[in-house]
Amino acid sequence: MASAGIWRRGAHEVSLVRLYALRAVALFFAVDGLFSKLPGLIHPDPASRGIIASLLAALWLSAFLVLRQPLRMMPIFLFELVWKTLWLIDYGAPQWLAGTGSPRLGRDLFEIGFFPLPIALIIPWGYVWRHYVRRPADASAPPGAGQREASDISAARRALVRAAFLLAAIAGCVLVLPGLIRPDPAARGMLESMIAGLWLCALLGLLRPRQMVPILFFAFVATTLWMIDYGLPRALSGAATPQLQSDFLAIAAGPILLGLVMPWTYVWRAFVKAPAERWR
Repeated sequence: MASAGIWRRGAHEVSLVRLYALRAVALFFAVDGLFSKLPGLIHPDPASRGIIASLLAALWLSAFLVLRQPLRMMPIFLFELVWKTLWLIDYGAPQWLAGTGSPRLGRDLFEIGFFPLPIALIIPWGYVWRHYVRRPADASAPPGAGQREASDISAARRALVRAAFLLAAIAGCVLVLPGLIRPDPAARGMLESMIAGLWLCALLGLLRPRQMVPILFFAFVATTLWMIDYGLPRALSGAATPQLQSDFLAIAAGPILLGLVMPWTYVWRAFVKAPAERWR
């Protein structure tokens, strides 16, 4: 068995340096979110549509799980890489080159367009290749630190998870793909890129339903936060605009349906109860 130093993975899935790099990124987002995301959760902007804020807040909360289980939460890193790359290709770079961007474009280029390269550098691509590409679809081996969980997802629950990804994949082909091919040159593009990133993750979830459970959990948290901070308060206050009514129809069922589909026992055992992935 090969010995592992801090730079070599040895018998482990990834090197210790790589694990600490993943945790460092998660720690940065966790600390930053205390100042940039938490105030918006406590006092949501009454003029905001709220979808982007809820997605970003869900990413912030996911960062705390990444600190403990960076490998099992790898789909979150993949999602971050995908949606920010899509934004840079479809919106950021074209608008900057054409000189047609809004005054906010410069800030978005730094906050969004700068990050695909650092994220791509810290992702352990050998691990991604072994567990998300080379491994047979829906294999029984776990996606974490190479040890078998005490209990797997049942076949029925796995089928439900795959069905949720299938529904998202089909909806994305109709609602998301056209916007990817012909992006609106006047749009900021952040929401469109995040939704497109979730759609692409759903396509991977068809093959890897268990590995992609973090994306399902992320979507559950995001839709729940939107309902609590934006959807229900505005609907109950009678301030429902046509845009809110449209958003409510698209999002309101999310927490219920995702909550029913979610393999909560697996989430508890793999992401909460399981020992944190190695620190040394």
